[in-house]
Amino acid sequence: MEADLGVALFRRDTHTVALTDAGAALLPSARTALAGFDEALLSARGAAGPALEGVLRVGITPMMRHRLAPSVLERFAELCPAVEVQRREELSGPLVQELLAHRVDVALAFCPPPHDGLLYTPIRDAELVVLVARSHPLAVHRAVALSALDGEPLLMPSSAAAPDVRRRFDELFAARGLRAVYSPRSIDHDEEMAAVAQGFGVALVSRYFFDVAPPGTALLALRPPLALDFELVHRAGSTAPALARFLDAVREVGAQPTEALAAAPPLSGESR
Repeated sequence: MEADLGVALFRRDTHTVALTDAGAALLPSARTALAGFDEALLSARGAAGPALEGVLRVGITPMMRHRLAPSVLERFAELCPAVEVQRREELSGPLVQELLAHRVDVALAFCPPPHDGLLYTPIRDAELVVLVARSHPLAVHRAVALSALDGEPLLMPSSAAAPDVRRRFDELFAARGLRAVYSPRSIDHDEEMAAVAQGFGVALVSRYFFDVAPPGTALLALRPPLALDFELVHRAGSTAPALARFLDAVREVGAQPTEALAAAPPLSGESR
């Protein structure tokens, strides 16, 4: 589109992509055009034959648990009401293994590790927030810079559960002249998030992970905002009949502005 128009639609550097004024001017019309195209596709599919039936096995990262994943499943139910969705929640490492073992048909993953034979489609950025204990000195702030976490032990999933996340965190810190420090404890499961409330470290998580902060903790925004990526992953050549419709649902929801989804979890305190 940039080549056809002869103007830059995005400003790009090694860490961020942002709309130019021209890109921002095009965005509303582009969304309308794409929505019309999606409706045309759905009409064509509806005229082609009866509604799809069967089962679609969907793996979902907990990092999409609130707002994003429910929106995707709701939209898919509208597109394919006769398809049963069997949902499995795992972190990105196990999700990729479930795909390779043919135990799920498609996965919505947070920073999934690359693997031959799988196809990866970006969904949208996952804005990061900081989870700290209520007793932590940072808990009085509404937002903090990443530099405020310099030297703080980070609680994160194990390398088996999220093999690519630590590398991505290292890159975020290094790009700002910082070094990530990791706690020896892992937070592979929900009950292990209690380690944050107990003061064993802080956690960087997706904004869509929690509806509200767990007891004894506070959620803080990052300023400037930082994000990693959610991706849809499926096997190359997959023949699951409902997969194409699921991709439609993911693309529709992924293109929606954040404010069109459910309300954001409350954040605490003052900015720092």
